[in-house]
Amino acid sequence: SQHVALITFSDYSLWSFVQMRRWASTCSYESLVASPIGQAIAVVWYKVTDLRIHDHQPLCEAHASGLPVLHLFVFDPRWYKPTPLGGFPRTGPLRANFQLEALADLASQLAQAGHSLCVRRGVSTSKAFDELCQDFKITSVFASREVCSEELCVEESVRQTLRKHNAGDLRLSWTFELNHYDDLPQWIRQQGSNSYTGYKNVFHHECKPPLPLKRPELHRSAAIYWAKADTMPRNVQELGLPAVPAAHPSAE
Repeated sequence: SQHVALITFSDYSLWSFVQMRRWASTCSYESLVASPIGQAIAVVWYKVTDLRIHDHQPLCEAHASGLPVLHLFVFDPRWYKPTPLGGFPRTGPLRANFQLEALADLASQLAQAGHSLCVRRGVSTSKAFDELCQDFKITSVFASREVCSEELCVEESVRQTLRKHNAGDLRLSWTFELNHYDDLPQWIRQQGSNSYTGYKNVFHHECKPPLPLKRPELHRSAAIYWAKADTMPRNVQELGLPAVPAAHPSAE
């Protein structure tokens, strides 16, 4: 059996330290034994916009599949590098620090249910899935749907990687909209509207936001741990970013 080190965090904030201790107290080495190569699994691919276990449709669908579930987050280097045009930062140190805190909380909640958050660092998202397909039989990948150009390119690269390995489909869900596109009336989806007011009236009079999804019973699904998983970054500097600046005196 192969064991992995517990996720550790530097004390870049008291909150993060508390989350790390909470995560460690709920984990055991037995829960982190590497899973067998070639096992059929479902994958939950987390994004920076959905680091939670409540009201999470991809998570619910993965745990309803009846298969062991692997929870994956990829620190794709592209999101921590400047944009090619203009050299603007995609992710600054404050935002990255918040992501690490959110990931610490997510890892803690998964650990309490007997699962682990597997992270990959230093490789592209498509490369991470390429390696994952070599180690497991992926029946489906469940993830949140994207809308922006760069995110859609990453999404398509994962879809092509799955096809290359004859793996299961990439199943996407709307997860951060108040109203889902699929909940719109058929006529507005077919015809559209030439004004803001037209859409506003549809949302006011013909749409009703769905209720939040309940947290799935995670303990009912077998947990999967990937032997190639990396440890969590201890700070934002390990992501190639400057240190988190000191809080401004006027900050609350």
